[in-house]
Amino acid sequence: MKISRNKKILGIKFFVLILFVLSIALPQKSEIVKAETNTAGAGIITKVAGTGAKGYSGDGGDALKADIAFSRIAVDGAGNIYITDSLHKRIREVAAVTGMQYGISMTAGNIYTIAGTGTKGYSGDGGPAVKAELRQAAGIAVDNAGNIYFNDSGNYRIRKIDSSGIITTFAGNGIGADYGDDEGEDVPAVQAKISGDGCFCFLVDNKGNLYFTEDDNAKVREVAAVTGMQYGISMKAGNIYTIAGNGTYGYSGDGGSAASAKLYCPDGIALDRAGNLYIADDDNYRVRKVDNTSGIITTAAGNGTKGYTGDGASAVNATMCEPNSVVFDRDDNLLISDWLNYCIRKVDSKGIISTIAGGNGAGSSGDGGPAASAKFKANNIVMDNKNNLYIADYIGNTIRCITLGQSSPVTTAPALTADSSNNTVGQSVDLTFKDDTAWRGAVTGVTVNGKSVDSGKYSTAAGKITIDGSVFTAAGDYKIAVQATGYNDAEVTQTIQAAPVTTTPIYKITPVEDASYQVGSDAGITTLTVNSGVSGLKYFSTKVAPVKSHQGNETVVFAKYSKGMLIDMNATTADFDTVSSAESGFNVNEGDVIKIYVVDQLTNDTNVNPVVFQQ
Repeated sequence: MKISRNKKILGIKFFVLILFVLSIALPQKSEIVKAETNTAGAGIITKVAGTGAKGYSGDGGDALKADIAFSRIAVDGAGNIYITDSLHKRIREVAAVTGMQYGISMTAGNIYTIAGTGTKGYSGDGGPAVKAELRQAAGIAVDNAGNIYFNDSGNYRIRKIDSSGIITTFAGNGIGADYGDDEGEDVPAVQAKISGDGCFCFLVDNKGNLYFTEDDNAKVREVAAVTGMQYGISMKAGNIYTIAGNGTYGYSGDGGSAASAKLYCPDGIALDRAGNLYIADDDNYRVRKVDNTSGIITTAAGNGTKGYTGDGASAVNATMCEPNSVVFDRDDNLLISDWLNYCIRKVDSKGIISTIAGGNGAGSSGDGGPAASAKFKANNIVMDNKNNLYIADYIGNTIRCITLGQSSPVTTAPALTADSSNNTVGQSVDLTFKDDTAWRGAVTGVTVNGKSVDSGKYSTAAGKITIDGSVFTAAGDYKIAVQATGYNDAEVTQTIQAAPVTTTPIYKITPVEDASYQVGSDAGITTLTVNSGVSGLKYFSTKVAPVKSHQGNETVVFAKYSKGMLIDMNATTADFDTVSSAESGFNVNEGDVIKIYVVDQLTNDTNVNPVVFQQ
């Protein structure tokens, strides 16, 4: 018989307390290990971080010599590993690349603290994340732009660290949501309640939508990054929505709306290539699927019975024991952490389930051998762009990695040739290749410097792949990889040059003619010289026409000169790509000169040397 959820939570908390006491009293190992491919294709496990002792040390040095602790992990496309250290109230990173990250100069292979002072609290928003106070970091995810999102448990907030290292609050009003509470639906994310204890699994898609599970509230929620229909729900960017789970523990709803279905301890979440959401429905011993268009929920794996059977047959008939984490590999196979069966299971494109790692009982062993012979208990699993599967091993306090490689036969991809047209920042890139229709049809994604490119920002055509210029934001060399099912990655390095400084005029000034003045020019600036006998209040008007558009607003300046001296100045700021005229009035005398010009902006009333935008 299932115990009530509230009693189960109390039991878990008491168990966690015991574990905390034991963690102080007993020596523990904590390390990160990585796998390299062996001839059997199962993977050889090797360390990438950790001395084996659970603790906090080694910042700035070799990750292999650091003491670490973890709650959850995430990995980005470049292979940087992010660790939420709830014990020490910090977030750490094992750098995979050398350079500036989050405002810190990093060396590949070394470990760094990127958030948290180690003091329990809530502070630091708007400043460097390394100077902020956290209460208890739990779930974590990183988007394609390098922004990190994590649950600051106990502060009842989701916080964000941007790529420059600045921390802010992304969601949550600081009030904890208990089971059955009205948490806030279709409201700005910062106004909503967030669960404190159950937000362990985060996910960010290529559009920036943030998904997270609330284990103790039996829901999956989303902070929308784009406005429109998702999962059968009309969403507004910046607002928060429940996309699965009605907040009641149980199992129901297959074939209907996911938001009306019952879940029981939803844990890990993942998206397949088509954007459908998969949920590890932990205590229902199932993995559920939510269609990204209709929002209809179904069961993708597990028959609801606790056990370990079914390998080699349909996944929906298999038994599992508290599946707690899910990911998709490069071939779009569903990988499941079957927690209390101590294994990783795979559901292929035909729906057949198999065990690919572990399944040998409780323990932590097998480093240096095949994954099929290893022992572990996976807290969560994550996948990088190289098809490496990382396992947060709860028993061994280790993070382990299995290099899966390509499950299908690998064909050599066509060679890519970089664009040779002296591309500059913001300019699209055309990669060329000897056309191969089979390969083009198998293309599944593009990464630039290890980060996935949104599918809307690249396109394939005969002999050419075009990548949108918005991807290339700075001058330098970019490593581009094109991924295709059944093929090795096609890779090329593209050089992007700095955008040239241009003085090309982009707005045309055409004054409205009047008998009271003469139109002229002085060093490229339009002038209106007041005729003899004219004095008093006079209005001057001009038409403004864009020759080349400029992002944002512009300022049209009318400057009055008398005997060569600047006497007065008026300015009108607007978007003159849509506004077509401007006007200003002055008290004038004969011989006065009114100068008219378009500029980027004025910093004060007497600044007459801004960037001029006119011909």
